[in-house]
Amino acid sequence: MTPPPIPPVISEQTSRTVRYSLTRGDILRWQFYLFCRHRVLIGFIVIVSLGLAWNDCRTPEFAAYPIAAKILYAIFLVVLMLCFVGCTTMATMALTVMFKKYRGVLGEHELEIREDGLVERTDVNESVHRWAGFHKIITKRWYLYIYVTDANAYIVPRRFFGSVQAEQAFRDELERHINAA
Repeated sequence: MTPPPIPPVISEQTSRTVRYSLTRGDILRWQFYLFCRHRVLIGFIVIVSLGLAWNDCRTPEFAAYPIAAKILYAIFLVVLMLCFVGCTTMATMALTVMFKKYRGVLGEHELEIREDGLVERTDVNESVHRWAGFHKIITKRWYLYIYVTDANAYIVPRRFFGSVQAEQAFRDELERHINAA
């Protein structure tokens, strides 16, 4: 009696790779994402706006108004200041993004998951980030943000994954390495 044939051994792929390209629009969206989450700047704007509203409400002209009108004025002033600072900042960012070279950021990128870390390759650099230093992975509507430190992230447009399953496999592989570190 002969033993059954042994199935061939298929080794797992030891690395996963994603290739993508970043545009100026991607960089501008990243800057907007960061601005909307900048707690210190938003807190400063709210505090200054409320201080201005408090100063205005203490004048004799405002003394006759009911408290609801004063609260509405304060809310209006906060929203106005947030819009003004936001529009000014985003216009400045747009000009910066349009005229700055961003060598190594714009253009083709390749991220490769290896046992020793996440390798990024561009036309001007190659870097390895060890798994122990990873901070978090955030999935948004259009992007996958891979924070290799608490302040440094790779911006991976989700449109460059072949399918939802390919994206999930890449993310699962990343999380497996991060959790093992």
